[in-house]
Amino acid sequence: MDFKANNSYFNLTSRLLSYISIPLLAAGAIFILLNFILDVFFMLSIGIMLFLAGFVILIFDSGRRTKDSEIDKCVAIEIEKMPEKMARKMEDMKKHPREISKFSFHAFDFTTTDGVKAKRGNDKTLRSSRVSYTTVLFATENREQRLIIYRNIFSIIDSTYTETLDDIYTEDLLAASLEEKETPFLLSGEKEPTNVAYELMHIKTKSGIDISFPVKNDATTDGIVEDINRMIARKTEDSEL
Repeated sequence: MDFKANNSYFNLTSRLLSYISIPLLAAGAIFILLNFILDVFFMLSIGIMLFLAGFVILIFDSGRRTKDSEIDKCVAIEIEKMPEKMARKMEDMKKHPREISKFSFHAFDFTTTDGVKAKRGNDKTLRSSRVSYTTVLFATENREQRLIIYRNIFSIIDSTYTETLDDIYTEDLLAASLEEKETPFLLSGEKEPTNVAYELMHIKTKSGIDISFPVKNDATTDGIVEDINRMIARKTEDSEL
């Protein structure tokens, strides 16, 4: 991962070269046009030189800026590695459950501003330097149903990351819910903070382990919350018999 290029995406870059290239392109186009109107050859020569100079500066300026698509590609490459990292983490913790169903999520993480940079891209998408990946695994082991949650939160501007694996027995589950949150972020290039809205899945346990992670607000996440709460209800009913 190119941390330097990713940092440059979020940092303000001088637009001096853009301010130089645009007038040069405009002046070159005007001189070329005047040549055809006035039929003065030297204007064509000057116009071509100005236009080429502006074009070269514009290409150089564009090339030194990290694009939205390059950030998205960088994130996609890291996300592709996550199933293998989860498998390795489970092996390290000697977890060998039988999988019932599995769901994975990833999103730019806006849950904290601490050491996190954010920017509104040219495509109007909000991106942060911190990315959250989560897999929710419904599984059984030793005839016991449980919920296994793997989380990997990583930075795309440095080498920091946190990786956790929670193995939660059904009887320890307390509740699952979706919560709408907002965090004020001072986006790169903007003068006032922007309230960035996001959705969290929140899973509470009786033992005090509370787990939250960003998700999309869609039917899949609604279904996962409903499935977890049904697991809790069934276990409660069984214990009361």
